[in-house]
Amino acid sequence: MQIKAKYNFEVARYAERKQYYDVAISRFYYYMYQNIMYYTRFNKIYIDKKYNGNLHIRTLGIFIKDLRTRFGLNPDEISAINKLQKLRIIRNSADYHDDIKDKISYEKEFKDVFNDLNEIFINKLKLWKGR
Repeated sequence: MQIKAKYNFEVARYAERKQYYDVAISRFYYYMYQNIMYYTRFNKIYIDKKYNGNLHIRTLGIFIKDLRTRFGLNPDEISAINKLQKLRIIRNSADYHDDIKDKISYEKEFKDVFNDLNEIFINKLKLWKGR
């Protein structure tokens, strides 16, 4: 999973440079999601693959719950981490809706939140290595 996450990060940065913001959103999201999948497997956190709902929602919920109990997070960090579900919704829109993100909406709606989360996961919690 970590190698796939790395590749998704590299493709996301390329897409961002080319101003393919919807592609960048999708790839940055999957970089983070694949790292979360690795984290849950490494820490033996069980996620039922036969879950009848959206597996991404379930995985993110279990991951967020684990972080809240495992680490001493301050209220700002908890608030930031809860925005993972927002990133999933934005990624869903980027992948499946006709509208195309421009640079301003990309940065405001997605990239700023992504960077804040990635900063917490990499530098504060040391969950995975930065790219």
